Amino acid sequence: MDCALPCVRMQTIAPAATSPDYSDLYKSIDRLPEKYRTVVILYYFSESDIQTTANALKIPPGTVKSRLNRARKLLKEMLENHAFDF
Repeated sequence: MDCALPCVRMQTIAPAATSPDYSDLYKSIDRLPEKYRTVVILYYFSESDIQTTANALKIPPGTVKSRLNRARKLLKEMLENHAFDF
């Protein structure tokens, strides 16, 4: 896969066997719309800050914050309702 952003596959960030099971979270992140999924991966898994994420995506920092907020709300709904059919 060729991409301008740091390519992060969900399989490469899976927890070790002794870690808690976050598989539902990872599956939910994978189901987010791309614009939300991208900021979540950059911010949380690539450990980019708001400004670095904004620069990578060529969007304003406020947009990154908005998308992170919306992504967290969507993830909360998905996980609370177990609204996924994998």
